[in-house]
Amino acid sequence: MPELFFSRLITEKLNDNEALIVEGLGKYSEYDGYSTGLKYAGKHKDPGIKYNRKVIAIDAVPFSSKRDRLT
Repeated sequence: MPELFFSRLITEKLNDNEALIVEGLGKYSEYDGYSTGLKYAGKHKDPGIKYNRKVIAIDAVPFSSKRDRLT
């Protein structure tokens, strides 16, 4: 959901043991594609409607061996 891009402006960098939960999302635009191919596809038909969704964001921790994983 492109509407979540704003949350990146107001959220601090997450520590390895933190997560961000966003609730009550409204959809304002349609989009097509994914990642670097994401494109705006027009206005959403019912702007401002809140959805009963929660999005959880984490900052992935890279590791190269099983020993490095958090248990």
